[in-house]
Amino acid sequence: MEWGVVAAILALGTAASMLFIGVLWSAMMALGQKRYLYGIAIIVCFPVALAYCLQYRQQSKDALKFLLPGLIGTALCAVPMVYLSGYLTAIG
Repeated sequence: MEWGVVAAILALGTAASMLFIGVLWSAMMALGQKRYLYGIAIIVCFPVALAYCLQYRQQSKDALKFLLPGLIGTALCAVPMVYLSGYLTAIG
């Protein structure tokens, strides 16, 4: 079971990193395109990055390549991590 915990933590860390890179990339794209309101909103509240990337798909297609897999991976890893956190507290 310990290797399962390690694998889940690594998967969650990778997915969260991809999500973070996608959010920062979309914020920089928005600020670079002089869409300052979007840029500041993305920095303050990261779900706005998904709305920005979907609205301006052509300009932000590279950021979307990190944002969507990161979002899906983080969501998929959240369920096992909740289960494993209960397992870890029971052991400790």
